[in-house]
Amino acid sequence: MKVTTLKKTFLIFGIAVGLLAGCGTEDPTGMMDPPGDPVPGGSDPGGSNPGDPAPGDPTPVPEAPTLFAAWVAEAGELIANYRDDLSIRGLILNEDGTGRLFIRDLRTDGKDCARVYVVYDGDSLVLDLGAEPLLRNTDNRSMTFPVVAFDEDSLSLADEDGFVTHFTRVEEMPADVACGELEVAESYAGLPAPESFGRSKHGDLVPHHGTLVYNSDDDMIERFDYTNGVLFTPLGPTTNNSVFTAQTESFVTDLWTACLCNGGYDTIRRTDLNTVFDEVNTDDDIGGELTIRSAAYHALTDRLWLHGLWITEGWYYFRIYKTDDEPNEFMDTFIFDRRLRGMAFHGNELWAIVDYATRSIVRIDTQTGDVVESYEVPDEDVTWSGLTFVGDHMYLLGSTQDREGVIYKVVKP
Repeated sequence: MKVTTLKKTFLIFGIAVGLLAGCGTEDPTGMMDPPGDPVPGGSDPGGSNPGDPAPGDPTPVPEAPTLFAAWVAEAGELIANYRDDLSIRGLILNEDGTGRLFIRDLRTDGKDCARVYVVYDGDSLVLDLGAEPLLRNTDNRSMTFPVVAFDEDSLSLADEDGFVTHFTRVEEMPADVACGELEVAESYAGLPAPESFGRSKHGDLVPHHGTLVYNSDDDMIERFDYTNGVLFTPLGPTTNNSVFTAQTESFVTDLWTACLCNGGYDTIRRTDLNTVFDEVNTDDDIGGELTIRSAAYHALTDRLWLHGLWITEGWYYFRIYKTDDEPNEFMDTFIFDRRLRGMAFHGNELWAIVDYATRSIVRIDTQTGDVVESYEVPDEDVTWSGLTFVGDHMYLLGSTQDREGVIYKVVKP
């Protein structure tokens, strides 16, 4: 009985203490802090301050800047390990491991836009040009650039010599960095493949009596009807005549050809495939051998433009000739140290397909030799090797990776 009475006494006392602690007493002075208000000079452990995260919510973590974006060079000259005469002026880096390089050629001021694979390990950026199946030179195609610093708005990369180039994040590549785009009007596939550059000869795409002619791997000079998009009977067998350009006088169109045998230093004008009308020998005319790789006739000035490698100098040059009198007169020369795959005049404008890291279609200033316009090829998986004009359309000749010939009709830029 005593034990039971004592337990009841402790129970009643405990309840009374709990009520006093939970309810408190009235503050006669009115100075007591209301629940939830901060205590002057400190914090209120029983309340909450405005803006505090709700109990149990994680503290927000700022989002880390990402390297995967579009960047344009603002200061410095990031030289590509791939070629020491190419400067990287813009980058597009994608999270899926793909990207694009926007390149400026330091020799001609032309532009090239190449696909790359992208790897970033937290310290260095690796750009692999193996994404381009038609890469002109596979040496040193993988380039590694240490990342000096980057944040939300800027990226700094060092080249192999330690020089730093600073890039700025952009929403889209500016026009003075990006390559232009061509508008394709028509495309024709399933044609005989043009001569391969791996062979000893090659040619261009040339207008001839209402058709376009070119040399094929079948050792024929093919005729393409650009009005109906069909092939005509070939003009004849190649027989070492690679067609490069045409000269029209009194409604008669002659072909300028070269065999590119024994170095390919001569260009021959033919009224037909068996009749020689004129010949330009670069060794005789300039005292040095020019291995001819492209030619274009400028009708407004009666000038034959040749382009190729001057053997004694080791550079690519233009050589210009006046051919309406005999002997032919050598007029001018200037350096354009890039290999051309085809060229043609449209009025006074000189256009060409040029090799950089990949290939670009360019307009060349005939006074300075500088590139003044650069365009991406219309299909990056085609090897483009011929260019000409009919009216206000540019025609491009190429071959697919399956060695199928294609011709694109393009709206002149």
